[in-house]
Amino acid sequence: MLDKLRTLRKGAGITQVELAERLGRPQSYVAKIEGGERRMDVLEFIDWLEAVNAADQLQPLIQDLLAIRASANEDKR
Repeated sequence: MLDKLRTLRKGAGITQVELAERLGRPQSYVAKIEGGERRMDVLEFIDWLEAVNAADQLQPLIQDLLAIRASANEDKR
């Protein structure tokens, strides 16, 4: 999922600094999320998608997250 967020940002031609500015956060916030050091809540996730002009990707990404979760649950069994 982190790769998808990074790909969406880069595909929009937006740097980490530009995205951070759009989100009203420091650049380190973007770097930590993309590097897997920080988790996002659902509202931050939506803000990110809107900031990279990819709000239309919300539903497919949620489906991906649900599939990842289902797979992780299967692995626990």
